[in-house]
Amino acid sequence: MADILKYQPGGKVEHHIDLLVSHLANWLEEEQGKNLLFHTFSNTGWLTYGVMLEKFQKHDPSVMGRIRGCIVDSAPVAAPDPQVWASGFSAAFLKKHSVATKGTTDASESGMDALVDSKAVVAPKPAVTEAALLLVLEKFFEVVLNLPTVNRYSILVLGSLVYFWIGNR
Repeated sequence: MADILKYQPGGKVEHHIDLLVSHLANWLEEEQGKNLLFHTFSNTGWLTYGVMLEKFQKHDPSVMGRIRGCIVDSAPVAAPDPQVWASGFSAAFLKKHSVATKGTTDASESGMDALVDSKAVVAPKPAVTEAALLLVLEKFFEVVLNLPTVNRYSILVLGSLVYFWIGNR
């Protein structure tokens, strides 16, 4: 959490992405005939993918021709939603103790009585600590996602994605 609160462009996250981009570019250089296909999850995944595209374009544009596509999971949306970000970070912080990691169950399988010929679905409820964490994180992301520097950076990344998906193909 400390890394999030003291986030600065050019910090740890960008450094890790730079290392990954450099590694992939070197691998492609060594392995002629190989291509890349990305698979992203949620907003953080496709935003990271957008940052990677931007870095590939700046450092080694030839790599762009070897990217065959990107599979996008979890319905990303261009407008950042504090609830979505709070849920994702809460699940990451709480790991296996988060309701986000638990599926729904059939009431009859969980030992509860159910009406004949009907399937009642039981969705797990968050614990008090998780509900509090979600509330705090949602308020936090309402502020952070609306900071001018974050908005400008998001626009740049979205521009890279649009260029790659529409203008470069």
